[in-house]
Order: sequence, then C-alpha cells, then structure tokens
Amino acid sequence: MNIFESLLRKHHELDFAIRDRKGKVFYSDWDCDHPWVNSYLQGIDTRLTKESDIHLYKFYEDDEEIISKTSEFHSVREGLNYSSKSLLIGDGSTPLISSFLIWLYERGIKDLFYIPPLYYTFYYFAKLFGLNLHPISNRHPFEKGFQYNLPSKSCYLIVTDPIWYAGISLQENLISDLVKWQEKTESFIFVDGSFQYCNWNGRQKELTASFNSEQTIRLICPTKILAIHGFRFSYLLMPEWIRNDIRYIFANTHGSTTAHNIRFAKRAMSILDSDLSNSDLIAYIRDRYSFLIENGWLRSELSPDSGYFVFSEPTKKSLSYPQLSMGGDFFEQPRYKNYIRFNLLAPDMHKHIYSMME
Repeated sequence: MNIFESLLRKHHELDFAIRDRKGKVFYSDWDCDHPWVNSYLQGIDTRLTKESDIHLYKFYEDDEEIISKTSEFHSVREGLNYSSKSLLIGDGSTPLISSFLIWLYERGIKDLFYIPPLYYTFYYFAKLFGLNLHPISNRHPFEKGFQYNLPSKSCYLIVTDPIWYAGISLQENLISDLVKWQEKTESFIFVDGSFQYCNWNGRQKELTASFNSEQTIRLICPTKILAIHGFRFSYLLMPEWIRNDIRYIFANTHGSTTAHNIRFAKRAMSILDSDLSNSDLIAYIRDRYSFLIENGWLRSELSPDSGYFVFSEPTKKSLSYPQLSMGGDFFEQPRYKNYIRFNLLAPDMHKHIYSMME
C-alpha cells in the first residue's frame, strides 16, 4: 500500500469512527464554535419567505450583489479586478476542487505536481480519475531542510497556502520563486487558499495574488474565513478563458444552490468587506492558542500564523480524555511523530478546556 492509499484509508476509517464516537473527544474536529456565530448570521433568514423568486432555482452567478461584493473584496485587498467572467461560486470547496480535476481529466492531463501536503479531496479524485500526483519536495514548506525541485517544463502545479492543518502560511521567498518559475515555464498553478484571509498578523493581502492571473486559479472559502460551516460558500478566481468550461462541469455535477446559501453569501461578503472584517475572530483564535501553550495543554516547536488549525503535541493534560485525533499520517507527514491536528475552535475544546477560562 503506497502513501496515498494509506492516507485515503485513514480518512475512510476516521469517517466511521466519528459516527460512533462513544463519548470520545475530537480535538481535530472540522466543526467550529465561537462567540461571533450569531452576529455573523444576523438577518439571514428574516426575508426568505417574502422573496418573490423563492421557488426558482438559485445560482450564485445570477446574483449581481454577490458578484459585486466579492469583486470589491479583492479590489480593496489586492488591487485586482474580477468580473463575473472570472468568478465561479459554489457550495463549498470540495465541489469546486472536483470540477477542476474533472476539467483536467477531460483535457487528457495525466500528471499533477504539488507542494505537499494536499487537501484530502485532491487525493480522492486523483485516484478516481487516474491522475498521477508528483510531490516536488519530500518535506512540507514549514519544515527545516525544506527544498523543492520545480519541473523544468510547463505543467500543472497545486499549491496549498496556508498549510491548513498546521496553520502556517507559505513564505515570501517561496512565492517569489514560484512567480519567476511560472513566468519562465508558463505553467498553470492551482492555489488551494481555502484558509486564506485568516492571518494572525493582520496581513490583508495574500501573497499568492501575485501569480499570473491568466495562468492561475485561486480557491477562496468565506465559510472557513468566518468559521461557519452550516452554510456552503466558496469560489474560484480564474482566467476568463477557462471559466465557462469549468462552470459547465460544475453545473452538471453539482447543480444549483439554495436560497439560504445565497443569503449567507451576501452576508459573509458584507462582513469581509467591512473595516472590522473577521479581525475579532482571528484575535480570539490567536488568544486561544496562547492559552493552550501557556497552560500546558499542548506544546509545539512550530509557529502557526493563520487559520484555526494548529499541529502540536498533546500533553498529559490534554490526553486525560478518551479521544479521536488526526496525526501526521493524515497529511502526508511522517515526521513530528506525536503531533496531532488541533482545531482551536472545536466544540470539544470549548466543552473540556476553554470553559476553565471563564
């Protein structure tokens, strides 16, 4: 069994284990809880039943307000202008990733290069469609000794920023190298930026925005930016020449959305376009990490700077509860043997640990 098959099997086993937890704590959880949930969702349902077109199919691309708010977000943050012809909005990251991989399959692409790690969905659909995955490094970007070997010819490269399970952003020197390499080889880059715009240091602009927009797709996920997962809302920023093909694939494999998701998307972008944006939530996440370190719940030699996941070693204190967890073998990470992924916003963290802060 190779490393990809082993990783897929681990996720499959965890899926069943979670459904029969028997009281076990799940620190690695993907669900989130935080004090801003109610304010972020304020007003979403109040007018739904009064809208005249509630009975019709809903597509994000038909809603000019969502397109406008999303475009404004990137114009203000990065000085980039995206029209409806370069935006594809969908219900969560997974269907957008799968639509991209189906597009590659239809084009006869067999080989995909990537900077490890990849989100689980990439491994799953690569196996399904017979795509060959080639890591350009045997280490992850935050590790000591990280070196990479970029292909010398034009290819498709997947870049994950930040490294979501550890909460660590890619460094500027790596991004700069990728910009030069992309220009030289005319390669295509897919950026899995599902956890972008969650920088603990308050940085507004994402470095991957400097990639050639005509040869790059960027995946953005406002539901993760706001840590609210009961609604589904992600989008692709892409060149106009590719958009219609992937949109057609997406429409045929995933269909329309719901009125609730449309309403949430408007609310989410209004929050992100505001002066405050998600800064209170990010400060809350950062403070929770400091509390866990300072009070001996976990230890780590890593320095997270983004998102709500961290990769750390549990202590006897945090291991006092029966639990499920995701170690490095879930993320193509054979080093850091005792480390696991912690979700700083996991409901179990609030129930078993953060309650002691109050």
